[in-house]
Amino acid sequence: MRVSRLTKIAGLTAATLALLAGSAVAQGVEENETERSVAESETELSKVSRQLVKIDQRINAVEKQAMLDSEPMEAEATYVEELKKAAIEKHPEVREKLERQEELISELKGDPELNMPPENRSEEFAEKLDEFKGLRDEINPVVQSVSSDPEVRESYQAFQETVVKKMKELEPQTEELLAQRAELADRFQELSGGAR
Repeated sequence: MRVSRLTKIAGLTAATLALLAGSAVAQGVEENETERSVAESETELSKVSRQLVKIDQRINAVEKQAMLDSEPMEAEATYVEELKKAAIEKHPEVREKLERQEELISELKGDPELNMPPENRSEEFAEKLDEFKGLRDEINPVVQSVSSDPEVRESYQAFQETVVKKMKELEPQTEELLAQRAELADRFQELSGGAR
């Protein structure tokens, strides 16, 4: 309620107006503090978000470099094979889809059209890419359903450890970067949940 609106009401004494004015001022101060708190929270959220992006870029660059090494590539291949094996054992119908997906990956991987804007790609390329995306969407739920199997989890853990080991060789600060990333991610989650 604003005081200017209340002054139009007949019969209010000066004391009542003063009390209402004090109440309105207090409410205005409270609203300003809330707005400032939200603005500070959003500013901190932006700051944490920027820091998270920077850390992710550093981690991703080191990880990308680590994945060029044969040891992490082999560990990844082992993990992917375990994942496929588990998927096919539990869902035999997925075998043909996985095989077709691999064919499409081979066909699309070196194609220069992959780097072109979608409007410049040939119809044939676009159809293959759409087929790949459709297969991916069909295969993903199956893969998700087997990702918690003990053999798959163990293989994934070995892959992760191999990559992190190589990352540490390339960038001695890897552990600190990963720890900072975890802290920032937690803070981001806290702020984004609180800012709503």
